[in-house]
Amino acid sequence: MVKIGEDGLEFVAERGPRMIFDRMVAWFVRHNTPVPLRLTSFKQGLGAAICCSDGMIFLPEQGYRV
Repeated sequence: MVKIGEDGLEFVAERGPRMIFDRMVAWFVRHNTPVPLRLTSFKQGLGAAICCSDGMIFLPEQGYRV
C-alpha cells in the first residue's frame, strides 16, 4: 500500500524496515526456528534486494522507482 499526499509519499509504517524485520522474527518464532540475524544485519542486507524511498521499503517488481 502506498499513500500519496499533497507533498508526495506519506509514510506507511508497514513498509518500514523495523516492521518488516518484526514480521520476519514472528515467522521464525511461529516455526520454532532460531532467528538468523539481528536488525542491523537485516537492514544492511536490504540494500541489494529492495528500493527504499522516504524510509519505506519497496520490492523492484512493485514498480516504485526512486
